[in-house]
Amino acid sequence: MLSTVSVSPSGFTYRSFRDNLAQHMSQQEVSALQALGEDFFVLVDEIAWSLFETRQKDHLLLELSSQEFLWETQVFVNRFLRNCVDNPRELPLFCRELRDSLVNDEFQDHFEALLEQSYQEHFYLPESESALLV
Repeated sequence: MLSTVSVSPSGFTYRSFRDNLAQHMSQQEVSALQALGEDFFVLVDEIAWSLFETRQKDHLLLELSSQEFLWETQVFVNRFLRNCVDNPRELPLFCRELRDSLVNDEFQDHFEALLEQSYQEHFYLPESESALLV
């Protein structure tokens, strides 16, 4: 699991989703989000970091700093996970089951394909209609 704040060899400071939320919301609002469960926050951090590492150059196309791109990636994963359930109360159980299921290679491949499609749709740049982010 990623620590809440860590510095990579390149000097980039990784901030967890919770830390980034604290910069955008009041402490009371952040505390209320604890109802989403620990698995939700772990998934957002792990999936967003994986996307961030594999899609590092996308921030240049999107004209975002690395820190802004990490935040946008975390927001994307947050929405992606929330859209996977019909009822917000189902989210903690869904996230627990998703974490358990991601150890299965076949399931992980299917999940990553869905995530990639959603990523493309979320970060598609209308002014560059000839191509999606690659």
